[in-house]
Amino acid sequence: GKEDGEVQSLPRHCLSKDKDPSILYRVVVATGHTRGSGTTANVRMDLIGKDGTLLNAALENNELDFQNKRTDSFDFSSSDLGDLTAVHLRHDGAGFSPAWYVRFVQVLRIEENKPTVKWWATFERWLSEEEGLEAMRTLSRDMPSSA
Repeated sequence: GKEDGEVQSLPRHCLSKDKDPSILYRVVVATGHTRGSGTTANVRMDLIGKDGTLLNAALENNELDFQNKRTDSFDFSSSDLGDLTAVHLRHDGAGFSPAWYVRFVQVLRIEENKPTVKWWATFERWLSEEEGLEAMRTLSRDMPSSA
């Protein structure tokens, strides 16, 4: 009967908590301070782990992302990427003001009942038609002095 169906749905729900629970990765991106540092382009990011794991994602909350002097954060649920080694940023050069000055990226790995792990990558460069629309930086556990 109907009750059986309800009972069956419970184990299914529990199964989603498999042995690789989803972990929250919060990606914080700091844009430069000078006028024109922000971008109108569409930004994508790869987080790269040492075991070849990869999280490829668009960085988009709304059209106010990546304005000058801003720090934007983006949350992604993912399986465990292990120790992160690098972050790769790129954009498509779209919009009226695509050139983008990236100061740094911080990645936080947030998991229930575990200490948050933080990585940093200093970019301090333009992503633009002239300088190149993409850049890869090593992620380190050490906080940069400039941040």
